[in-house]
Order: sequence, then structure tokens, then C-alpha cells
Amino acid sequence: MRTLQFDAGNTRLKWLLRENALAVSSGFFCNTEDWGAALPRFLDTVGKLDLVSISMVSSDERLEQIKKYVLATQVVPLYIATAKKESAGVTLSYDAPEKLGVDRWLAMLAAHATSSPDIKVVVDCGTAITVDVLDKNGLHLGGYIVPGISLMKKTLASNTAKLRYVESTDNHNLALGKNTVDCIHHGALMMSLALIDRVVTEHPGSRVILTGGDGGQLESLISVYKEGRVSFMPDLVMDGLEIAAREYKEGCAG
Repeated sequence: MRTLQFDAGNTRLKWLLRENALAVSSGFFCNTEDWGAALPRFLDTVGKLDLVSISMVSSDERLEQIKKYVLATQVVPLYIATAKKESAGVTLSYDAPEKLGVDRWLAMLAAHATSSPDIKVVVDCGTAITVDVLDKNGLHLGGYIVPGISLMKKTLASNTAKLRYVESTDNHNLALGKNTVDCIHHGALMMSLALIDRVVTEHPGSRVILTGGDGGQLESLISVYKEGRVSFMPDLVMDGLEIAAREYKEGCAG
């Protein structure tokens, strides 16, 4: 069984190829790239597929592009993930579950599937930082959405006269800044951590399941890291997509 997964976010289109559910290769395209050239070239290299699964938080136009280029290269079923009220042991708190970002839903499915019986604080650190809490039984208690680290800094730069956006490689320093660049970068890190740590404090004994492009730089800074209660899982959304697609296929077979 060969499955190609796509996770279309606000800045990148990530892909992961699985054989019998095991990841064998992965990569990404930036949203600034010409997908009309890049996707056909890529799809010509992946070989025969049994299923293509898609998580989409980007535009409908992007979704149509993926579908167009996939179906132009081979005949294969498409599964487009949509959040469901109850799935794989997770029950959402949203009255309208389809309004929940599908990437958040998939991350919760994968987090709930981990062997740990703890309350889960599921954190995705990308363009936005999302925090969702699952109780031990998989009930979604709710969540938060705030700007991501880079977005915080870019917002300051675009809405002030003299503050510039400068990317920093000093990703583990929370000290008081002694120059403007450090003040901004350390402040963005501190704000992100304050949210995560507050949620953890309000749910004693919880485990943080962390993912997203900026997750790695926050991992060791989270308050319960030294207690062994932080797990960084870079493919969390893709793992959730695998769970959702498997449930979908079983439903079709039944």
C-alpha cells in the first residue's frame, strides 16, 4: 500500500510518502514556488500510488491545483480530510466541527493515539500557534490560536516605523534583550512559552505534544521539558492524516 500525503499550510506544501503506513521519504514546496511546474515534475517521480491524502488549510485554489496535477499523472483515490465530531477516539468540542482547522483535528487524532494516558496539550507552532487540550478520554476541551513567532515579529515590523524584521538564530535565549533585535525575538519566544506553560499549569500532569516548524526551538524551553513531559513530533499532522484516511477506507469497505 503506497500512500502520498499532502499537508498544505499557509507557507508550505509538505509531502510524505508511505509504504505500508511507514514513512519512506518527505519534503516540501514553498507556497511562493510555481506549483504548475514543481508538482508535475515531483509526481512523475513517485511511482504508482494506492491513495493520495490531503490536509488543506490553504486556499481552495491550491486544493484544485493538487487534485488537477495528481489526477493528470495517474488514476488514484483522493481523500481530503475534514474534521469530524467523533473520530478515532477524539470528540471535538466545536458545535460546528467542520469549522475547526483540519490540521488541528489531525494533530489531535495523532496525539490521542500515542501510548501515554495523560491529558494532552497539543501545540502546533507554525504561521499561527495553536494549542488544544484533550482529556484522558479523548474529549477536546477547547483551545487557543495566537500569532506564531515569525508572524509576531513581522507584525511589529509592518506596523511600526522603526522596528525591522530580522531573523535570529539565537533560538533558546530568553534573557532580557540588550538590543532591539534580541528584545523582539526573545519577547516573541517568551510570549509563546507563557501561553503553553499557562495551559500546562491549568492541567496538572498533562503532556505537551509539540509539532510545527518552530516547535523544535521551543521544545527544551517548555517548563515541564526536564520532567520528560514534552514530546516533539514533527510529522504529527501527517500521522493524524494516516489515521483519518485509514478510518475513511474502513468506512468505505464496510
